[in-house]
Amino acid sequence: MLANVVGLLLFIVLYRDLLFVYADLYEKAVEHGMAILFLKGGILALLMGIPAVTFGATIPALLNSRREVARESGHLLYICSLANVAGFLLMALVLHQYLDYGVQLLVIAALVTAALLAFHFDEIRQWRGYRLPLAAAVVLLSTAGWQHWKWDEDLLYLSYTSFHSAKDMEDDRKSFNFPEKFKGYQDVFSINWSNGNPYFFINGYISIPMNNPSEKTVGTLGPMFSPQTKQALVLGLGSGATASAVGLLFDHTDVVEINPVVRDNQFRMKPWNFDIEHNPRVTIVVDDGIHYIQSVDKSYDMILNTVTSPLYFSSSKLYTVDFFDKIKRRLNPDGIYLTWMDSRIGSEGARIILNSLRQRFAHCSILFVKSGYYLLVASDKPVKLQHPELVAKAPQLQTYLLQNKIVPRLLAYNVLSSEVFTDSLKFAAPINTIDRPVLEFAMASLKKKEFKVFQNQLYDTLSLDDVANSVEPAMKYDPVEHLAYLTMVLKNSTITAQFERLGHLYVNNLDS
Repeated sequence: MLANVVGLLLFIVLYRDLLFVYADLYEKAVEHGMAILFLKGGILALLMGIPAVTFGATIPALLNSRREVARESGHLLYICSLANVAGFLLMALVLHQYLDYGVQLLVIAALVTAALLAFHFDEIRQWRGYRLPLAAAVVLLSTAGWQHWKWDEDLLYLSYTSFHSAKDMEDDRKSFNFPEKFKGYQDVFSINWSNGNPYFFINGYISIPMNNPSEKTVGTLGPMFSPQTKQALVLGLGSGATASAVGLLFDHTDVVEINPVVRDNQFRMKPWNFDIEHNPRVTIVVDDGIHYIQSVDKSYDMILNTVTSPLYFSSSKLYTVDFFDKIKRRLNPDGIYLTWMDSRIGSEGARIILNSLRQRFAHCSILFVKSGYYLLVASDKPVKLQHPELVAKAPQLQTYLLQNKIVPRLLAYNVLSSEVFTDSLKFAAPINTIDRPVLEFAMASLKKKEFKVFQNQLYDTLSLDDVANSVEPAMKYDPVEHLAYLTMVLKNSTITAQFERLGHLYVNNLDS
């Protein structure tokens, strides 16, 4: 049991330094599959090896030294099982919700020391066998000192991507302010502030800044392209930014969120989500998205998937043809399904997603949100702009967009391709299914960011006529207005350059 306490002390002492070692070696190790496994396994063994072994080896060790333990081992294992249950309940109901992780380690060390003192109590009273408990008490005091001096709780609230290089980790930690933390039974939610911007954090995932208009842009684009705006379903509540925009534009919106901690803390993000939980036209349901889709008896004009990127394996199930089958059963005949992807998934990941969508939907458009952030709009009917002036019915959203220099009507020009399911854009890639999750393996094998191949393939098909076909007749297409808008929102991006090149062929005296 002394080794238990020593192991916890070493965890606290080594924790910060080993995280920097991990971040420093990550960039090189990630290029080699086995190397990254050894790096992760080695760091875990150094941090948790001693506690993991010694906590599980207490009774087997006693079996070798005390005969009565051997006779009563079944009874003791039964007690240990009950203690495991009690420990889990103590952690979930009390420790996890109300104590920082560093303090939790101290509590565990104190409980182990108390158990050791109780075990040797009779010997201690007779001043015999007190050395081991005394040593444990000294180690416990050392653990408390090291925890106060060395433990950095805020490192646990950085994004997992911050640990991909030592420089990123150091820079992110310096710019990071102590977060507003709100814990559930097993989940950790916080609002992190960095360089004056608020970030939504849940269990290691960090969103884009909540004051960034991109998420509300996504929530606006979908309704503008939806033939009907009566019933919408949004999968994933998160900060509420995207769902709140949809909720202001549809007659009614159901929002499904799997994590009750996220639902319970929506009021804390009220400044960035139009107070979505008090919007009478929005119903927030705490449920798993796949389960909800299977169980609800309702049809929707638009279903929007805002769940985290398929980089997270639990989310990649929402990019399978099996899930698309379920989606189609809940869509009206002319309904649209929207999902997103960004440059982090790589060219192969993008091809897999598009080829999987193609198996279940007849049409798909690609819209940009930012130069490396795309929105896919799939339907069995051709996807076209429907409501260019829709935002006017939501003054709160309209004011927000205009304050962020976004003219709502001009979002129609976010179209990159009105139809990607064409002969010129054949994406030769495997199909992602529940039984054969090729997307998960593609994400796991992604060693470096590589999205240029897919982007170049897509950008080679860009056409002003194609954009015009997408926005008309709902809105008159103006190529000069289109190019001016791209220059304003994307600056000197590849998308802007490609459309400008086409513009000189399309419009005489474009520069003038």
